[in-house]
Amino acid sequence: MNVPHNSLFQTASIIYQDSASVDPFMRGRWGLFMMGECVRIFPARLNKVEYDYRSEHTAVLRNLPRRTQATDLMRLFSSVNAAAMSLPRFANENPKTWVYINFTSIETMQAALESAPVLNGRQLIWAKPEDVKTFCPRCSSPAHRAQDCDDAASRGRKPTPKAILNTYKKHGIVTAATKQAAQEDKRQRSQSRQ
Repeated sequence: MNVPHNSLFQTASIIYQDSASVDPFMRGRWGLFMMGECVRIFPARLNKVEYDYRSEHTAVLRNLPRRTQATDLMRLFSSVNAAAMSLPRFANENPKTWVYINFTSIETMQAALESAPVLNGRQLIWAKPEDVKTFCPRCSSPAHRAQDCDDAASRGRKPTPKAILNTYKKHGIVTAATKQAAQEDKRQRSQSRQ
C-alpha cells in the first residue's frame, strides 16, 4: 500500500495469477467492503474510456448522521444497486456528512434517485456532485455556511459557560466559542443603540 504524491487516497496493487479473477470487477462490481471501508477497485486493464465511465453516473447522498462509517451504508449500497461509493473525510479522518455513489447506468441511478433512503431515523437527500461545493461541511445543507450552522446545538451541545469564555478572553485564547460570543456581544450592542 502507498499514498501517491499529492493524493488523499491510499492505493494498493494486487496481482492475480488468473485474469478471470479480475472479471467481476470489470462489470458491475466496482467496489468492495473490506475492514469497515468501501474500497473502490480499478483494474489495471481498464482503458481511459472505461476508467472515466466509472464516474459518469454518480449521485451524492447528503444529510448523513455525523460519524457515519461505510459499514453503516452497506444495506443502502445494496438496495440502490450501487457499483461503488466514496465516503469523503476531513483532514482529521472524520467522515463528511455526504457520500458519492457510483452506478453502472443512468437507469440504475434514476431508479435510486426515486428512492427516499433513511439512515438511523434521518431522511437522506439526493444531490448532484456539482452541488457539493455549496454544502455546509458540518451538516451538508446547501442553505447556509459553516459559521451559520446550528448543527452542534441540534445535537444537544451546550454553549460554553460565560466563566470559561471570560477566562479565554482574559488570556487571549481565541476559539470558535469566543468568536461567537464576540459577535453576539457586538450584535446586542448595535441593537441596544437602535
